[in-house]
Order: sequence, then structure tokens, then C-alpha cells
Amino acid sequence: AESRSARVEFERVADLTVDRVITRLRQHVAVLRAARGLFAARDGAVSRAEFQGFLDSVDLAHEFPGAQGVGFARMIAAGEEAAAEDEIARHYGRRVEVRPPAAAARQTPIVLLEPADERNLHALGYDMYSEPARRAAMDAAVARGGAQISAPVELVQDTGEDRLAGFLIYLPYVTPGAEGGAEGFVYAPFRGRDLIEAALAAGPPLPVAFSITDTAAPERPIFDDRAGVPSGMTLSRTVEVLGRTWAFELH
Repeated sequence: AESRSARVEFERVADLTVDRVITRLRQHVAVLRAARGLFAARDGAVSRAEFQGFLDSVDLAHEFPGAQGVGFARMIAAGEEAAAEDEIARHYGRRVEVRPPAAAARQTPIVLLEPADERNLHALGYDMYSEPARRAAMDAAVARGGAQISAPVELVQDTGEDRLAGFLIYLPYVTPGAEGGAEGFVYAPFRGRDLIEAALAAGPPLPVAFSITDTAAPERPIFDDRAGVPSGMTLSRTVEVLGRTWAFELH
């Protein structure tokens, strides 16, 4: 009876753990939808001051911890890099080249990313459409007409030794007649560990250790804190989340 009771309690705590993670992701999607509304209200021409004001109003750092920031990637055709570089210069007062060199007909360079700390400033100008996992997520977001999470990636911001598996959430900003179906993407980059730790902090501590993997890319865990923890009881949960499938292994 005690064993059955412990198992029931473990299943309850495991489900609560998964729920905290998924709830935190949905909260960030709500912020992205609000940011997209700002772009729609300004016909896609949002100044940095307006973008900062929006993020201050939602109190991103305190109310929605776990994200590296919120940004906008402009969809451009190859050969239009100068216009994107001019937009970055207007926002940040610095000349940043769109990179890497165009290898496709379309590019999505990052033209806005706040907060403007050194990590995020380093990402300005990066063409996310040049990288397969990011490109697949953006294409899927347009096809879905909603938020799409990417496969695990290494963030452009991670340039030091503390490099962790990350992911991005994309929300397309669509205008009628836009090439490729979108004028750009409101997005948020995440380091897996930061997002999960922020999600777990939203309530009393939970007596579990667990890992999260993308079932289509299990070689790069999004999060894993099971090292050195006795296995005890184990439980698996598989969740469909924003166009991807995440597997939770809980101890």
C-alpha cells in the first residue's frame, strides 16, 4: 500500500513538473503574440524605443524569466542585405553586416533583439534562415500559421565555454502578398537549462530529477539534471509542444 501510494504521488509530481514547463512555454508564446500585435499596429515599422517600451510594459525579465530576449527577424530577398543593415544601424547606432553570405533566395537577419546586452548584440545581423534547424522551424511556423518551436540548436549568443543546448520559438508576422508568406518573425531564443530552471521556480520545489529530449533529435538533450541521482522510480511522458515532440524522463 505504501509503495502504491508513493507511486501515485510520484506520478502527480511528475505531471506537475511537465505542466510547469509547458505552461512557461505558453506564457512566452503569449508575449510573442503581443509583440506581433505591436508590429501589426505599426505596419511592421517598429522603432527600438517602441519595442523596448513594449517589453518594459510586460516586465519580461521578472514576469517571464527563462528567455534570452525577444527579437524580430526581417524576411528579405538575397541582395537586400543593405536595407537590413541600415535598419540595424537605425536601431543600435552600429553597422553590422548580415551574415553568413546569402546561400538562398531568402534571408531572415535579426534586426531587433532586446535586452541589448553583449550576448544579444552579438546576434544582430545573423541570418537564421541559413541554418537548417532554424529554417525548418520558420517554414513550419508559416505553414502552421502559429508559433513553432525549433529543434535543439546552439544559440548564436553562446560564444564562450558555457555552451548549452537551446531552442527558439518563432511566430510569423504575415502581411498579404509578402514573399514567402511572411514579412518576418517575432521570436524568442532560449537556453534549455535557463528556461527549465525558471519554470520549476514557479512554485514549491519538486522532488524529481529529469531530462528532456526532442524525439526527432535525441542526441542533444534540451535539459538533463539526472547525473548522480539514484534512479528510484522512473516515469516517461511524451508531450506535443508547438509543433515538436518532447520526451520527459523523470526519476
